[in-house]
Amino acid sequence: MVSFIVSMNFHRRSLDESQRAMVGAKIKHIFEDDARKRRTENLPNKPNGPKEPFGEQGESAEKAAKMVNSSRTSVKRASKVLKSGIPELVQAVESGKLTVTRANEMKVIFND
Repeated sequence: MVSFIVSMNFHRRSLDESQRAMVGAKIKHIFEDDARKRRTENLPNKPNGPKEPFGEQGESAEKAAKMVNSSRTSVKRASKVLKSGIPELVQAVESGKLTVTRANEMKVIFND
């Protein structure tokens, strides 16, 4: 479902690598939720033993990166900007004024 929504809306705009990475960072949680469900479903102490995995397996950032045609590294950097960056920093990356790599180098404007 997520891939359909992203694919239907992604062609509307011309986004640079950093902007695509920010989109990937925003949808990465969906894959993390799937991974949590798989881990819960595969607990060995279930009465009937391990069950089939829920959804695809693999790293969440990698899946999100593939979906938005970006790199896993860029999505991870974008996730850090979203999580710890001040709103002005996030906006600068989302608008294409600043790359996600450069934003990660600007440690002084992180909410850590």
